[in-house]
Amino acid sequence: MNEILKAIQQLEGRMIDQFDQVDQRFEHINERLNKIDQKLGQFDERLNKSTENNDTMIGKLDQIKVKLDRMESTLNTLANTFNEGTVAMLNRIDKNTISFSRDTEFLSGKVGKHEMYFHRINEK
Repeated sequence: MNEILKAIQQLEGRMIDQFDQVDQRFEHINERLNKIDQKLGQFDERLNKSTENNDTMIGKLDQIKVKLDRMESTLNTLANTFNEGTVAMLNRIDKNTISFSRDTEFLSGKVGKHEMYFHRINEK
């Protein structure tokens, strides 16, 4: 009976040692999981900051887009105005050129074309 008691005590001692080893392993695993949780927390913080930065940049890009749209509209308006002004100026120049050509033909008929050419050469 004594031997059975000793065997039971030895078995109990071994079981306690094994349970202690299992407890140590769980503690080690728990420490590692805590470190992983810390890393995930840091990652979440960085991700949140990144998301905030992205939201800020999107807002700024939207503002830039609005400003570019306004600039495009202004440039289109200026282009249309400039084109209309240029066409009007070209029409005036064309009318003046026609008038000057008629006047030159008339005066060359009065003075003579050869004398008009001779006068032009002498003026240079």
